[in-house]
Amino acid sequence: MNRSWVFSYGSNMDLEDLREWLIRHRFEEIKRLINQLRRTGVIAVLRGQRVVFNHISQGRGGGTCNIEKCEEESIYGIAYYIDEKFIEIFDKKEGYPISHTRDLFQITLIKGNNNEEYVNAWVYYATPEKIDKTLKPTIKYKNVVIKGAKHWGLPPEYIKKLEKIPTLD
Repeated sequence: MNRSWVFSYGSNMDLEDLREWLIRHRFEEIKRLINQLRRTGVIAVLRGQRVVFNHISQGRGGGTCNIEKCEEESIYGIAYYIDEKFIEIFDKKEGYPISHTRDLFQITLIKGNNNEEYVNAWVYYATPEKIDKTLKPTIKYKNVVIKGAKHWGLPPEYIKKLEKIPTLD
């Protein structure tokens, strides 16, 4: 079966949050997908972009993660190597193609002993109609992102940067 890399930099880093969403939406093979994500998840970097919380999300009650071009910055996240059929689940969760679009970006996988590998990965980002630059995340949503970042061991300075993001509440 064919596989693809998917780069997650928001709530999809928190596998408990993702699992709850999958259950609410009655997907099959939840256990298999979550196990595949756990097994294949690798810390990764998307260079030349910064994380912003300007995606309009009714479900989250505030701004959610999005990318914005910025040559001087990078986004840390988790790259999952998943079966092609699971891409459809990510498409549905991200509201592709209405709320989000996706494109292949080159990302850097961070492996042990300072080893890096460059791969192409699907990266979801908000469509222009779903962006509001005045938005802020809720504390609950921001904490989901931070929980996922800590779980996977993203760099402490990056987590501190996320913790400083202002919230609605």
